[in-house]
Amino acid sequence: RLEMNIMEIQDMAFMGGKDKVDRKCSEIVGNPDDPQSLSIIAQFIDSLENNRQDGLKGLKEFQKYAAPYFKESVLKMASTENIALDDLPTSVLDRYANRDRTQFLLTVFPAENIWTDVNFLHRFTGDLDRVSNKATGMPPVMQELIRVIGNDGKNAALLTVFVVFLLLWLDFRSFKYAIIALIPLVAGVIWMVGLMHLIGMQLTVVNVMGLPLIIGIGIDYGVHIVHRWRLEGSKKVNQIFASTGKAIFLTSITTMLAFGSLIFSIWRGFGSLGAAMFIGVGACFLSTFIILPSIIGFLERKQC
Repeated sequence: RLEMNIMEIQDMAFMGGKDKVDRKCSEIVGNPDDPQSLSIIAQFIDSLENNRQDGLKGLKEFQKYAAPYFKESVLKMASTENIALDDLPTSVLDRYANRDRTQFLLTVFPAENIWTDVNFLHRFTGDLDRVSNKATGMPPVMQELIRVIGNDGKNAALLTVFVVFLLLWLDFRSFKYAIIALIPLVAGVIWMVGLMHLIGMQLTVVNVMGLPLIIGIGIDYGVHIVHRWRLEGSKKVNQIFASTGKAIFLTSITTMLAFGSLIFSIWRGFGSLGAAMFIGVGACFLSTFIILPSIIGFLERKQC
């Protein structure tokens, strides 16, 4: 019960941006973002399991002195009389009951951590909806927020890609060159999402807004290379990447460092956004230097 209470405090501290309280709770009950992290409570239980004799001896010694005091305190606080609604203060009743005292507020606690497992969050809120459509609180709000921002983020990303493609088509005046410049961006975004999944990063209501930013930043690399390729002509891939590639490398590094600095932000929302942007810019840079030379070389050999 103590562990569950501390976890609840940790959830409220996380939602309220109280990172110091959140970190202290993580030390006591473990880090919700790292399932392998050990809490103080878990370490204490493990120490008792590994050395049961000493642990049992210590608990008996503690019980010897604590039990009489605890029993005396409980007996003083105990009340054998039934408590009626009229016995409670109005200030308490108004918080948990309606005016005619026929309906009462019910608090439901999840069995797992809803902030680190999105699937469980969906199951939990779905069960609440099946019981009552009047259920409210942070879990339903967060579930709806994730749904709305996820849909809006996806629509914004698709619209951004479409508009970018039209601008490239107008710029190059060629459907083929517009597609070539767009390929590294698409590959970079796919690599970004895949790498985030591999390292355990989840798309949140904050870092999902980085997808349109990545599209706007990452498209520049392919555009500069294709422009230089058309200007230099064929058989100049080495020269193109030695000059324009160096400029792209420097701008990628500076952009990654700028967004990466957000990782050290006190608010973890900015930290998540900074990490996503750092990965995304790096992925677009690598896809440009890995995929574009292959495409250019293939097209030049085909023309020959």
